[in-house]
This record gives sequence, structure tokens and C-alpha cells, in this order.
Amino acid sequence: MHSTRTADSSPCGPMAKYTLHYFNLRGRAELTRLIFAAAGVEYTDHRMTGAEWQELKSQAPTGQLPCMEIEIDGKTVWLGQSMAIARYIAREHRLAGNTSLEKARADSIVDSTVDLFAELLKQFLEKDEAKKNEIQKRLDSEVLPKYLSMFSKLLTGNQNGGDYFVGDQLTWADLAVFNILFSPLKSNPKLLDDYPKLKANRAKVSENAGVTKHVETRPETSFENMVNYKLTYFAARGRAELIRLIFHAGGVKFVDERIEGKDWPALKPKIPHGALPALEMDGQVFGQSIAIARYVARQVGLAGKTPIEEFRADELVDTVTDFGQAYIKVRFEKDEAKKAELKKDFQANTVPNFISKLSNLLKSSGDFFIGKIHPPLGASSRDHPQGPSPATHGPSVETIRVDCVSRCLFVFFQRPSVRTVSPDAYLPGPPETIRGNRPPETIRGDLSPVTIRGDRPLETIRGDHPLETINGSRPSETIHGDCPS
Repeated sequence: MHSTRTADSSPCGPMAKYTLHYFNLRGRAELTRLIFAAAGVEYTDHRMTGAEWQELKSQAPTGQLPCMEIEIDGKTVWLGQSMAIARYIAREHRLAGNTSLEKARADSIVDSTVDLFAELLKQFLEKDEAKKNEIQKRLDSEVLPKYLSMFSKLLTGNQNGGDYFVGDQLTWADLAVFNILFSPLKSNPKLLDDYPKLKANRAKVSENAGVTKHVETRPETSFENMVNYKLTYFAARGRAELIRLIFHAGGVKFVDERIEGKDWPALKPKIPHGALPALEMDGQVFGQSIAIARYVARQVGLAGKTPIEEFRADELVDTVTDFGQAYIKVRFEKDEAKKAELKKDFQANTVPNFISKLSNLLKSSGDFFIGKIHPPLGASSRDHPQGPSPATHGPSVETIRVDCVSRCLFVFFQRPSVRTVSPDAYLPGPPETIRGNRPPETIRGDLSPVTIRGDRPLETIRGDHPLETINGSRPSETIHGDCPS
């Protein structure tokens, strides 16, 4: 989603064309947006989807969002890191302070808002409700009073500045404090009643017509609303794991709902085909594991770039699926004599043939099944939660879906690579040995009931890692949500 904020020309320096790239959230891009708004500078506010981010990622200087594209004097320059971007725009448009000392003072206040942001994130990211409540109590009794008192003291210390933090005019320090208090004030509208200086400062910032217009017209967003996908399955890997891996590799956040067997009868009538996994999007529910995997792969740009590549990917996915069916047939055979025969054939024929097929495909294509190896900046998001690593090569995006299938299957067998493991490694064991940490339960997915153990809790995740390591400008505070700020 692109929107152009139209305002007066730049007050200083050569004319530049700005494009700010971020997700449809406030998060780490909002301070820069407020600086643009306060300065009355036109820019393009590009609020992208997960699929668009996959296409743009190789151009982002740090492999992270937000990033800024600047066209000036016929040249295009990219900037990364949220605070570096905000500081640059503030300096370019006279909102950083007029002297070196004022600039340093403004920087120190902005850095304090970054510290407060980190504190607010702790409560936002905590999943355990009891712990979440404890963190909120600490925020209310210790953290917020500490920072509000500090900000008030800084305002009082600027004796000649009236209601501003630095000098006698608006700076990005005022905008940073204005921004960081949005969510706390939404939760507690009376938060500033005991801090009249901060109230006056907030009113002063709101007098800026550009800021007021931006706040009134910006999209209503929340981090929770960005969860466009909910994947429902049992507390196991099974037929949902390929879909999870595609979400991870594509860097797309989703709700990973893992239900208990006892909850399935009540849920079943609501699920298409009466089977799991199921994917919910915008109120609609869809079924069939491979159909879901294929759709998600296309949405995140991992299905192949051409019809032929998509065809090759589908072909290999179906081959892996056939192998998985053969494995399941052996594992869940109840007749021991028949099971021994199936196991013997599986070991002697099925596994070697499957490994041979995959090995031959890899010989002709390199380290990945489809597509070519990118230069260093094209490394897969699987390899690094914040994006490509400059020291590694990785697959082109169209290869990851097929690679995910192989990884899913081999993780299920608890072996690292089909090319390095003896066929003996894939001999089926008794049903009760399927790994996990929950009590055995009988479940029904796309196939008939099987006895299985789950191994992961319900969690909301995005990309390669759990929520607390979602990418942002800095690994230590890695989130791009907008609840805290």
C-alpha cells in the first residue's frame, strides 16, 4: 500500500524524493513519519505486505525494515536503521536542534524514548497472562513514573524553551516523546494528570498542523491486526509443518493454533472437509494441507517465479508427499507380519529410490532443488532472522518451498539430511515413539486417525523465530509492531 503525503517543499538543501518502506504499522517507522509531517515534507509512505517485503528485502541495506529510499540529484541512496533514518530527516528539515549542544540534547531524549520502548515491549510480548499482569504492574508503579518524571525534569531544565524539550522550537525530541506515549495514554488517558509540563508539551506538539493531520488521517493499525493468517492443527508437526516452514521462510507472521484431541469434535463441524490442518484468512476457512501450503508459498513469493518453476516445485512436493504416504503406511500397520514385509520393502526399495531421485535433482541444480544461488545479499531468511547475511550464499526464494518440504520430512524422521543418512535411519518404529512431549492422543488430520504426540504450544509467530525475535531495526529489540509506541 502506497500513500503520498503532500506538503510544502523541503526548507533546505536540494530537492529529494523520499520513499519510506515499512509494514502497515506505526512501530519503528512512526517517528520518521511524524518528522515528515511536522516539517511539511512530501514523501511516499509505502506500507507493504509480507510478499512485497520478500521482493524488496535484497535491496534493504540491512535486510530489515524500516528502510528509506532517497532519490536526489539523479541518484538513489538507501538508508537503514530506524533511528538513523529519523535523525537524518530531522537534520535535513531543521528539527534536530540548531547547535551541536542542542542536537546532542535532542539525541539523548530520543535515546531515552528508545529505552522506554524496550520496557513496553516486555509486557507486549509476554504470552503468560500472569507474567503479563506482573509486568504491567511494574510498568504502572515503577517504569512509567520513572520516565515521566525524567521527561518532566528535562522540560523544566529547558528554562528558555517554554514547553519544548530543546531550544525554543519543535524538535524530533518532542516528537519522539509524543510518539512513545500514544499506547500508554490509550490504556490510561489520565496518565499525564500529575505531569503538567508533559501535558503542555503534548499540547504544543499537537498545535503543529502537519502532526495533527497525520494523526487524524493515518491508518488505524495494531500488531494484532497484522495477524492475517491462523493455522489450526493438532499439537504436532504432521501435515501442518510444511505450511509452518513456508511461513517461517517467507518471514510472515501467523497464529499457530495447536489444539488438543479433546477439542477436535467441537471444532470439526466448522472445518472444511472435516479435517486438519485448516487456514483462516479474513474470516474464511480453507482446508487440505498441500493446497494451503501451495497458496501460502505463492503469497510469500516461494512457489517459483515462472510457470515451469512452479510446475517443478509441485512435482517435487508431490514426490515427497508420496514418500511420506509410504512411510505412514508402514508405521501404522497393525499386523506385525505384514508390517515386517512392508518395512523390508521400504528399506530395500522405497528409501533408496527416493534418495536417488533427490540426489539426481540436486546434481543438476546445485545446493537447492529449483532456481539459482543468489549473491551474498540474497541469503535466505531461514539463515538469519533479520534477513540476509553478507557472509553467506542462500537459495533464491523459489527454491525454499521445496527445500522446506524436505526439511519437514527429514526433521520428522529426526535426521539432518537425506543425502548423508543410511536408509536404516528411516525404518519405522512403533507409533508411541513419535516424538513430542504431550500425552498420546488419537487425532484425525487429512488421513485416518493416528496416535501421535504433540511437541509445541500455541504461539503467535512471524518469520524464522518466535514473536520475541521478530525483526526490527535492532536485534535486541526486534519487533515492528505498534502497540508500545
